[in-house]
Amino acid sequence: IALRFGAEYQINNWAFRFGYMHDESPTKDATRGPELACSDRNDFTFGVGYKYKNFNIDAAYLIAFFKEHY
Repeated sequence: IALRFGAEYQINNWAFRFGYMHDESPTKDATRGPELACSDRNDFTFGVGYKYKNFNIDAAYLIAFFKEHY
């Protein structure tokens, strides 16, 4: 199961963005190898953009939190 959503809010020339993603591991612990996705995860994204005439500048950040498996 994967769940994703995001939003953008604009004020004048500024755009503020955020998002969230939940992604469950596609494999079971018993069959997992080092080449496969390792964990369920929750990701959060944040971004900002500025527009001036024909010029745009954007920056974004993603932080991922992984569920630990033992």
